[in-house]
Amino acid sequence: MTISIYQRLFEGWPEPRLLVDKNSAGLYCVHKCNRAGSHYFSQSEQSLEGQVIEKLIDAGSYAHVLRAFEVCWSSKMPVSVQLIPAVKGEIRLRSFFFNPLMDGEKVVAIDVAARLPAIDDENLRRERDDAMSIFASVFDASDVGILVTDHHRRIVRVNDTFCKTFGWQPIDLVGFEFTKLIPESEHDVARKRHDDFMGNMFVEKSRELKIKRGDETLANVIATSGIIELSGNRKFRISTVVDISYLKKIEKDLRKSKEIADAASHAKSTFLANMSHELRTPLNAIIGFSDLMIAGTLGQIENKNYREYLGDIKFSALHLLDIINDVLDMSKIEAGQMKIFPQRTDVEPIVDEAVRLMRARATEAGVMLKTEIASGLPAVNIDQRMIRQVLLNLLSNAVKFSTGRGSVMVKAGRDAEGFVSISVIDQGIGIPEEKLSDVMLPFGQVQDPRVNAGQGTGLGLPLARTMVELHGGSLNISSKLDVGTTVSFTLPPA
Repeated sequence: MTISIYQRLFEGWPEPRLLVDKNSAGLYCVHKCNRAGSHYFSQSEQSLEGQVIEKLIDAGSYAHVLRAFEVCWSSKMPVSVQLIPAVKGEIRLRSFFFNPLMDGEKVVAIDVAARLPAIDDENLRRERDDAMSIFASVFDASDVGILVTDHHRRIVRVNDTFCKTFGWQPIDLVGFEFTKLIPESEHDVARKRHDDFMGNMFVEKSRELKIKRGDETLANVIATSGIIELSGNRKFRISTVVDISYLKKIEKDLRKSKEIADAASHAKSTFLANMSHELRTPLNAIIGFSDLMIAGTLGQIENKNYREYLGDIKFSALHLLDIINDVLDMSKIEAGQMKIFPQRTDVEPIVDEAVRLMRARATEAGVMLKTEIASGLPAVNIDQRMIRQVLLNLLSNAVKFSTGRGSVMVKAGRDAEGFVSISVIDQGIGIPEEKLSDVMLPFGQVQDPRVNAGQGTGLGLPLARTMVELHGGSLNISSKLDVGTTVSFTLPPA
């Protein structure tokens, strides 16, 4: 009967109440909690049982509360402490008695009971002073500006960090309505938000706004607020205020820089578009008329030197056209405007086509072109124009740097991951190992006096790699001086 009476007394206690003991690891855990305690911690009574006290207490006050438990347990004497539960979005400060429960000379548990609400002015003042003394240390030590307002919208406390950051004195703010810090055009909105927040209505707890400094200039800040609730239904709004004016300036500068960069990019695109039209048109005419004159369509040119000059003119025009096309393609890639139009394609025909187009140049350079295509290769989804250009770029480099030095082999097979792998292998002059990364950069070149012909723009390999990557593949290069170079790229099967 006695146990039943005490159990009903515990469960019916009008204020939060816990029975706390130690587990095998020496941690303080909830053995039992009454209904008011369940409401205080915003959890069900069942879920609270067995929980470690650390998980239920606000991180800022946990060390203080743990010390109170230790003192109560070791001294076997009651302890009074202020406790704040870990409840998201608000602060519920209450005063609790920790009373040790004894079994002979041994403490077996601690009865944690909230103090009954104060009913006289003296107790109210004491409770208020206790609450303020707890937060005073937080206020004074914080590197973040903190502002406290009451339900009358008055500023009741402001810390030194806030005053130093924004150029105020406490006497200028305490006792005044918080709108003294807000631009006048936003007073009505700010008052409504404050009242809604104090009334527990749904209001964004963190927001970006502007506040006045002591010199009347405006600062961009992020304010994060919470509610502290004391006895007698007294509520205070606590706001942390972080100055982000410098960050906003950086953001503004970055935005301006981006606008300048966008304008420059637009100007570049316009220039390249004009260059495409203005240069390609006369080049096509030069190439076309050169062909006519070399073929003798309107009559043979008898002078041998002139015929050689015409060949040089045509070669130079074609070379210049290739450079223009490479520059335009690289510009499209950098602008993210290079699009692919894939279609299901067999590998062997596109390799054979690229080799056929390059054979005349290889023959002229004294280089033999060979192919080795594995049987049973799967089809690939590719933009045929792009992959043809990749192969031509790689073959052109291989032939150029292998003049009179053996053969160039194009091999196609499958790698360990099932991707189609295509390699262009030459026996040319090779590239120093420390320069391999340079040749993969736009306009990156390795000047070699052994190469008589012009070495191009240095865009061939970077373009090839980017075009392969647009297809979901990868491109790698390996080389050894005076032995040769191998460039391999992969394409996923269709």
